[in-house]
Amino acid sequence: MVAEFFVGDCFANGYEVVVRKKLSCIIPGLVLLILWLIAPAQGQAADNGAALAGSISIQQSKATADFPNSIKFEVSVKIAAAANLQKTTLNYQLQGNAATSVHSADLKQVAGVSQFSAALDTNRSYIPPGTHLSYYWEFTDKSGAVFDSPTQELAYQDKRFAFQELSQGVVTVRWYQGSNAFGHAALDKALTTIDRLGREYNIKPTKPINITIYPDTQAMFTALPPNTAEWVGGQAMPTLGTIVLAIPPGNMSEIGRSIPHEVTHQVNYQATKNPYNYLPKWLDEGLAVYNQDQVDGFLNQAFQRGIDKQSLIPLRVLNGSFPADSQQSYMSYGESYNVIKYILKKYGNAGLERILASFKNGVSYDEAVQQGLGIGLDELDRQWKDSFGYAVGATGQATSTNVTAITTTAAASTSGLQVTHTVSQVVVQFTGGSQTANSQFASTAMGGAISQAAKKDDNAPLLEITMALAGLVAVGAGVGLVLMGRKK
Repeated sequence: MVAEFFVGDCFANGYEVVVRKKLSCIIPGLVLLILWLIAPAQGQAADNGAALAGSISIQQSKATADFPNSIKFEVSVKIAAAANLQKTTLNYQLQGNAATSVHSADLKQVAGVSQFSAALDTNRSYIPPGTHLSYYWEFTDKSGAVFDSPTQELAYQDKRFAFQELSQGVVTVRWYQGSNAFGHAALDKALTTIDRLGREYNIKPTKPINITIYPDTQAMFTALPPNTAEWVGGQAMPTLGTIVLAIPPGNMSEIGRSIPHEVTHQVNYQATKNPYNYLPKWLDEGLAVYNQDQVDGFLNQAFQRGIDKQSLIPLRVLNGSFPADSQQSYMSYGESYNVIKYILKKYGNAGLERILASFKNGVSYDEAVQQGLGIGLDELDRQWKDSFGYAVGATGQATSTNVTAITTTAAASTSGLQVTHTVSQVVVQFTGGSQTANSQFASTAMGGAISQAAKKDDNAPLLEITMALAGLVAVGAGVGLVLMGRKK
């Protein structure tokens, strides 16, 4: 057995290190040698950076938002002649995004002051109202020394209308038509939804949730990305913590429908965020519908038709996005809502809490259900459907049916990423004891909502498509499209 040494022992017994080649000493010794070699370079870089900082005097730094068109960043600096500045860039980060974006700067000299500016075209790189971002300027000289300006914050808000604003806890609500009571009702509904999720399932938001309410869809559409589908009644971006809705002033029933649903998505995302996956669609949407003040009748009607026609979709497939066909999508929402009701009735709040908690650790869909309920996903599907006498195959899968996605084309750009994809016909066939997914599609962007194409978990292929008809709420890759209210 090779004896272990502290780093200090390696130097104290350096002869043993050479003769006996004890790796436990050689490795930390090499590390220290490398650090010793690069220390002068690091020290020189630090000295250069300090020198550069001493040569730059920031006079003014600001950002001006012109929603929905642009954000202009400007900084005025005095630079010593000896600074030898080579490059200046704007660095900005949207709240909730891990990546920092870099934007080149334009230079203009005015009376001995260098004025740098950078403009973001937010028509092309969409940023929703209510988004918070941080930014700073980076100055680099010819030696490679870098000086960063202090970080500043900007709330990108729609200032075209005289919005009122209410905030409490992590929630901010902004609206510009309707009474103060209307705004308070929206805020209270968001807060009670958060409180309920915390009490019943122990999931809580960790970051701000910003809700912007327009009085009608015509006004709201001016705040959504170009080419947004006309059926969209709102948009939610859990990654950014933003919700954009159209709720007529005084419409309390719509407050009780839309806000609990979308706030649930925000809390679900924040409380279960991990580097590996999102919540399965049936769980995310099922809990969101369950938290509405009133469940849309057409969802339960579509669910019942699926039972009558023996065409319910296996939960394993509903891990991914729902079908594009409107009736099948309604059925998918109905299934998701009803399986959540079944879980809560049989396993209680604790069962659902365990499933949600497991996702924080980045487990697979099957592992999450197993850890939460003590059974696998397919067994949950079988037991749930057996509870209302639905015929299932020998291995627990639903009987054969087809899910077809209609052809659609969309293009969008979100936060600097240009996306243009098309969706052609997609057919998923479920047969007795197996599932096969035959697809001819890439992914689609619906007004900035980028869908994932196809994902696999441990056991079976999952179909992931973007929903493209009215009656859907698409929350994929951090973007949600909210269903416009439907007359009963």
